[in-house]
Amino acid sequence: MESKPIFVSALILAAGRGARMGRTKQLLAFEGRPVLSHVIAAALGARVDEVVVVLGYEAASIRDALGPIVGVRFVENPDFDNGQSSSLSVGLDALDARSQAVVVLLGDQPTIASRDIDRVVGEYCASEAVAARAVYEHLGKTVNGHPTVIGRALWDEIRGVGGDVGARDILSRHGASVLRVHFEKPAPADLDTPMDYSSLVG
Repeated sequence: MESKPIFVSALILAAGRGARMGRTKQLLAFEGRPVLSHVIAAALGARVDEVVVVLGYEAASIRDALGPIVGVRFVENPDFDNGQSSSLSVGLDALDARSQAVVVLLGDQPTIASRDIDRVVGEYCASEAVAARAVYEHLGKTVNGHPTVIGRALWDEIRGVGGDVGARDILSRHGASVLRVHFEKPAPADLDTPMDYSSLVG
């Protein structure tokens, strides 16, 4: 099936306090750069039409550490302590008016790859699904994860969600209309705790 030529935004959620990590995890060093810079680079390397990053906790320090980045727009979520759903709403409101779908990425997954973003976006655009999500299969385990592409038809529902669940409940509600894009490999690591970080950097 031929892909629909649509405007796709990339939205990186990076506003959280990272309380379990005990420090600003967006700026943890990974391969010589801050963790968040790897996610941004993956988004910029993907076939998307814009990249928007939602910051919150220590936003000014993060911007300073990252330096100028061409092709990225930063927005701030003053209510970042209200959970991921608040950042998702702020991000959706900041997208270009032409945007018809958003690929959601997490700012603490530095191993996310541009080619995987392109694959999920491409399969979504070639389908009639309302959304698409990566599904990782490894060592007998199946895990839903990111990238997640969400069509504009679901955005108002997402804006009505509260707490730290993001779009998870909305995607579950529309399960039959959500495309599952399978990857036979581990899901990108979330850096939530010092142990997660130690495992990543060895």
